[in-house]
Amino acid sequence: MTAYHAVSRRLGKSIESGIRPFDIGRDLRPVAELIADAFAHELDPRGSAALREMRIMSHIGALLKLLNRSTGEFDDIFGGFVWVEEGKVVGNVTVQKAESSGVRWQIANVAVAPAYRGRGISRQLMVRAVDYIRENGGTWAVLQVYAKNVVARNLYEHLNFEEVGGSVDLRMERVQPIDDTPAIPNFYSFSSDQWQQVYDLA
Repeated sequence: MTAYHAVSRRLGKSIESGIRPFDIGRDLRPVAELIADAFAHELDPRGSAALREMRIMSHIGALLKLLNRSTGEFDDIFGGFVWVEEGKVVGNVTVQKAESSGVRWQIANVAVAPAYRGRGISRQLMVRAVDYIRENGGTWAVLQVYAKNVVARNLYEHLNFEEVGGSVDLRMERVQPIDDTPAIPNFYSFSSDQWQQVYDLA
């Protein structure tokens, strides 16, 4: 996990070739496919489930866009930017508030299609994301990256992100059987109608 203190830059207007804001009405499906392609070997069950939901929601993208115009409730979930080349979404960065005050933000789904990598697209998307955070009152941003992803780590470090923590996933191939333990005197499971007694003990 890395953290970054945002710096100020000016946001440009939406354009069709290059960076433009994420459009919930038309970008859900292409971004889902882009993320699935970019992180094909890294997605866990939760990530795969999120992509399925994005694909399903893409069928009502126009309705979601209409609702968002009046409520703005999807901005904190699907906020971000895409990179477009010849009408095709080839890059993405998701920007979300980490808490309601808008001081802390999180950056996710930094992805570029394989055929377009090595052109500085990820860097420009990241710079735009940080600009957006700063212009919306944010002073702190966090993102996650795999330790083995050297290219991404180098990019974030050059943008002054700092490592502040990490996590490790452990997996057991086979669960060993548990031996039966002798019963403990006067020890039993409580029933739902005993909730008051349990509450009083707590």
